Amino acid sequence: MKANDLTDYDDSRTTAAIEASDFLDAAMERLAALAQLPDGIIVTVPGRYEEQFLVTTGRLDDAAR
Repeated sequence: MKANDLTDYDDSRTTAAIEASDFLDAAMERLAALAQLPDGIIVTVPGRYEEQFLVTTGRLDDAAR
């Protein structure tokens, strides 16, 4: 395998990851628009390993997503 082949492979993976990220962002925006809750309601959000998080609607910043 040549170094140029590895560069092409890495570029393809990077492009695929960016496209997947863009798709997921668009899907999240669409779901958020379809399933809006009024601001100020406390809801429980499931996490990994049976964790649960209390979140107040309308106050979730991008870092917490």
